[in-house]
Amino acid sequence: MAKTTTTTGDTTYTTSDVKLTVTAPAIYTALVNVSAELAKVGISKDRRNEQQHFAFRGIDDVMNVVSPILAKHGVAFRVEYEDYPDVERVTGKGSTLIYSKVKGTFTFTAAVDGSETWVTTFGVAMDSGDKSCNKAMSAALKYALLQTFLIPTEGNEDADGTTQEPSIPKPPAGFEDWFSEIAKQTPEQGFDPLRKAWTDSPLPFREYAMQFRKDEWEAAKKRATVVTKAAKEQAGPAA
Repeated sequence: MAKTTTTTGDTTYTTSDVKLTVTAPAIYTALVNVSAELAKVGISKDRRNEQQHFAFRGIDDVMNVVSPILAKHGVAFRVEYEDYPDVERVTGKGSTLIYSKVKGTFTFTAAVDGSETWVTTFGVAMDSGDKSCNKAMSAALKYALLQTFLIPTEGNEDADGTTQEPSIPKPPAGFEDWFSEIAKQTPEQGFDPLRKAWTDSPLPFREYAMQFRKDEWEAAKKRATVVTKAAKEQAGPAA
C-alpha cells in the first residue's frame, strides 16, 4: 500500500492511498436495463376511443409488456393506493356518475440486494356504476409505468378508452324543486318578487345556480323584467 507524506509548516502528515469502490444500489441498474429494453419494444396505441376517436394504450397493453421485463431483470413491484372521497356528478341528461380519485405509490425493489425506489401518480375516473375506483387505480398504475420508463409509442394523445359526457357536481338536496319554481314560475310575478325570492333562498342553492345554471337564471331575470315593464305600461303614467 503506497504512502504519501505531506509537510505543512512544522507538521508532517503521512497518509495511505486507499482505493474506494462505490457500488450503486442494484435497483437503479435494473431499472435502467428495463427502460432500455422497453425503449426497443415500445407499446403501440392499438386501441381506439369510441367517443373522441383517438388511439390509446390500455392498462392491459402496458402490463402485458412491462410485467415480464420487470421479472426478467429481477425487479419486484408493489402498489399502494390512497383513496379520496367519491363525488357524485350529474350529466346534462340527468344521469348520475361517480367520480373517483386515488393517489398511487408504486415501489420497485431489486431482488439481489433489496434496494428500492418508488414513484407516485394520481388517477381519476368516472363511471355510472361501481367501477370508477377500479378505473382510477388502473389510470394511476398505467401512467406510473409509462412515465417512469418513458415507453415510446406511435401517436401523440394519451387517454383512456372511453370519454364520459360532460358532467357537473350533483346539486344540493331540494335544489331542483326550488330552481324550477324560481326560474319558471316566480318570474311571471315580476322582477321585485323574483329578487326577493332569490334573496330569501338558501345560500348553497344560489351558489350552485350561479355556477352551474347561470344561463337559466339570467333568462328568468329577463322574463321577470319584461313582465314588470309590461305591467307598468298597462298601468299608464302615474297620476
